[in-house]
Amino acid sequence: MQKTGHFLRSAAAKEASLIERKLRTPENRHELSLAEDGLEECARAACSVLRAGGLVAGPTDTVYGIFSAWSSAAALRRVYALKGRHQEKRLPALAADREMLLPWVSETPPEALACLWPGALTLVLPARDHPFGWETIAFRVPDHAFLRLLAGSLAEPVYAPSANPQGSPPARNCDEAWAYFDEAIDLYIDGGEAPDTQASTLVSCVTHPPEVLRQGAVRIP
Repeated sequence: MQKTGHFLRSAAAKEASLIERKLRTPENRHELSLAEDGLEECARAACSVLRAGGLVAGPTDTVYGIFSAWSSAAALRRVYALKGRHQEKRLPALAADREMLLPWVSETPPEALACLWPGALTLVLPARDHPFGWETIAFRVPDHAFLRLLAGSLAEPVYAPSANPQGSPPARNCDEAWAYFDEAIDLYIDGGEAPDTQASTLVSCVTHPPEVLRQGAVRIP
């Protein structure tokens, strides 16, 4: 009886938590929480959305981002439209590890920079066999377990520009991302408040020596 009572109390607490989340979440917002739903469930759901050509907004190790699949042209067009970003300005991508990006670049990243991964450092590299014929691609390996699991589950990189329209501050949480994009995003992943208000540091490895294009969360001399 004691075990049964404990089980019933746990089930009731879980149901109450779910009701509370529904009450505080906008009615039409499809949302999961890393803290409440768990890393694997969030990655599984996000992976399913991306494979179907959808968009996911969620946390990174810097600010919130919009995630789309590596080879979905339709999803990529949606990201550009949502951000109001010109397609000449390429989107950055996240990889689960260094090995994942190797098939897509014609030069390996310099060890002096790649050794800073996982972290908030984006490297612009010469592209190879890019799905849309891009000549360069900006890659990084994030210091965020959810994103590395997501890319690993997809077995390919994930585009991940910041979650904001061009010219507006990046979203720092789910509510700010929702305020920007509303139902245009198919799934929101709540990872709490962003750990950093700075974007990643951006370095071009197309030039020799590499050139710092933007100082960000990781300082490069």
